[in-house]
Amino acid sequence: MSTHHNMSFFIRFIGIMIILIGGITGFMAASTQYGFMWEVALMWWFYPVLGGMLLIGISEVIVVLHKTKNSQEEFLIAINSKLKENEQTGHQESHQTPQ
Repeated sequence: MSTHHNMSFFIRFIGIMIILIGGITGFMAASTQYGFMWEVALMWWFYPVLGGMLLIGISEVIVVLHKTKNSQEEFLIAINSKLKENEQTGHQESHQTPQ
């Protein structure tokens, strides 16, 4: 498992935990002896959801950047091998004498 994958997983985990803890805290804060206070619940839910989604989005950006880097490396390796192959066939053709 690569470092980028670990970091992405950790950031996503923290984002999910923030959302869950914020949801539970908002529910507990809004539950009063007079009933459920939606204003209090929404106040407690808004910022954890916002922050958690931001962290989940950052983790997705890390995943996409890592995939892009890997595909570019594979592309460069393929081009390099083709160039070496063409270079070798070019040298072999130049050493042959015409008949």
